[in-house]
Amino acid sequence: MTSWAAGVFGTIAAHLQRINVPTTGDPFVLYLERGEHNEVEAGFPVAERVTPKDEVRFSSLPGGMAITTWHRGHPEDIGDAFEAIDAWLQRQAAEATAPPWVIHHPDPEAEPGAPSWMSEVVQPYQE
Repeated sequence: MTSWAAGVFGTIAAHLQRINVPTTGDPFVLYLERGEHNEVEAGFPVAERVTPKDEVRFSSLPGGMAITTWHRGHPEDIGDAFEAIDAWLQRQAAEATAPPWVIHHPDPEAEPGAPSWMSEVVQPYQE
């Protein structure tokens, strides 16, 4: 997943640079389906709608209440963060209202995948 996301982020960044649209935050991965085979979208937040080109499309993240947790370490090992959110939802008798996403906050001075990487998991929910 990490190598796939890196390639996708590079493709999106190049497209945004070509059309002169700046990003407004760190890259994210939206988990449309989680399980043995994940279905995901990857992107960057931007302040304006982006013109589709090849595999780059405009998408949006849902608004509303959300719970977040953080994962420090390699993005491939993020499963515990998802489990923590699922357990919290169950304890609160709350339910997810949209797919979760992960915002990757890379440390520019760290090696790729180093334990200093921080990933924020965001899960929209309702009580």
